[in-house]
Amino acid sequence: MIQRSWMIIAILVLIILLGLIAFVSKKKRLQPDYKTYFIFGLIWLPIGVATGNPGLWILGLVFVAFGLANKSKWRDRKVTKEQKKFQLITIGIGLLTLLVLVGLYYLKF
Repeated sequence: MIQRSWMIIAILVLIILLGLIAFVSKKKRLQPDYKTYFIFGLIWLPIGVATGNPGLWILGLVFVAFGLANKSKWRDRKVTKEQKKFQLITIGIGLLTLLVLVGLYYLKF
């Protein structure tokens, strides 16, 4: 019962953190980076085919098509110090959440 409580608390904390990130990032709307969609598609497509996971290769195909359809909007983005700080904080929160969830998983088993 205690382990289930920790899982619920971890999920609630994750939801709150994602909500805060969404609220902070809502202030400045950035244009999507279509080149990144294309790169994600190139990564997910062969992994999905190799593992036999249709969801992964279909998403990879969609990302590749979406990126290629908007190829005229590809750009090399200059990252400001503020954006770099936000990226580092977001990555840190994501890694911390991952570590907590992996730890809780191993505590459960």
